Amino acid sequence: MQDLDGLLFPVTLAKLVLSATQQQQHSIILQEKHLSLIWRSLRWISIFPMLLLLTALFLSALQAFFNAFTLVLHSPIFWSVLGAFALRLSFYWIAASKGREDPMGFIDTLEHEITHALMGYLCWAPPDRLIATLKNGGEVQLRDSNLLIATAPYWLPLNTVLLSMLSFVIRPALLPLWDLAIFTSFGAFLFRLSQEFRWWQSDFDEYGKLFSMVFSLCLLFCISLGLFQIRGHLDSEFWPSLIREMNLLWNWISQHGTRLFLYSFSRTA
Repeated sequence: MQDLDGLLFPVTLAKLVLSATQQQQHSIILQEKHLSLIWRSLRWISIFPMLLLLTALFLSALQAFFNAFTLVLHSPIFWSVLGAFALRLSFYWIAASKGREDPMGFIDTLEHEITHALMGYLCWAPPDRLIATLKNGGEVQLRDSNLLIATAPYWLPLNTVLLSMLSFVIRPALLPLWDLAIFTSFGAFLFRLSQEFRWWQSDFDEYGKLFSMVFSLCLLFCISLGLFQIRGHLDSEFWPSLIREMNLLWNWISQHGTRLFLYSFSRTA
């Protein structure tokens, strides 16, 4: 009997250890599900204030543009952005009409992947490999990822930011020409964005398409306006106008949002 008990003890102990391990794994899975549910809920909740900010930014920028329409048309900055966009578009159309790949597409792909990689470095997730090709696009493999890394190419005009940083060491006499270079690169970025900012873009899948796209647009607007502000090309009345637009939108939502919610609830009840 003692020999039999000696054999049964390790078997029983192994079963207890296995059972405890399974319970621990089940608990971890439940925790991950709860955290995932909380994260998804926070994403949906945060979409509302981001949409509010995005709408206010768009309306304020549109108002500033039309208020200074004559000045904008005579501004070399405006034509440098528009000219760079038109030039990139012409390259794309000419290549497409001949059934060829856009030769500038490789530069766009390289900028896209380098932006992922640099944001990875800033977030302590350095890349292991980076590939950029003309025909097959590009890919960057990072040790980890987050929302900023995944969406960086859609809100960070990398070349424009780098040129803006270099402007602080440029001679004052050359700054007008340097400004043209900065905003020419911004026009090229806007063309790349017009080609890549799509609903089916795989970079938007991990954190939710709608959330990632709204998040990217908000950051893009803020960075672009900050760029114009730093370079001295933004009207001083823009920020008060932005605050007024946000107040008007919030007041409208406060007045009509409850009615719309109650109406939609009564229709579904």
